[in-house]
Amino acid sequence: MRNDPRAVEDPALETPRPAALPVHAHHFGEPVPVLYGRVQDREGRPVRGAAVTVIDGRGRQLVRSVTDGTGEYAVTGLPEGHLSIVVSASGLHPMVHQTLLQTGMTARADFALHGMPQGRHARPEHMANAQS
Repeated sequence: MRNDPRAVEDPALETPRPAALPVHAHHFGEPVPVLYGRVQDREGRPVRGAAVTVIDGRGRQLVRSVTDGTGEYAVTGLPEGHLSIVVSASGLHPMVHQTLLQTGMTARADFALHGMPQGRHARPEHMANAQS
């Protein structure tokens, strides 16, 4: 067992694995969300099923989740350090938010996604304005 790279000498020292949590009221003994937020569209309507991906400072994907019917998400077990939260949904421009997570800290990251232009030659709004 000592030669197995997956073996842990002391399970108490093993780092927790990031996990997506269902969004609901916290109950005693359950993991407390470390990162949570809401995804909505430009008009303030919740975006259900948006993909929420948390990436560490080295570019490794830590956890991936989706928003619930109210556009909310929650994640726990994240390591301390700089994190990038990438949110995407069909027909909407993806967004990235960066945050520094510290031990014992709870972070909130809300997103307002904007629609993509329609049509074959459509460009993002900021690029179309720069070309005018």
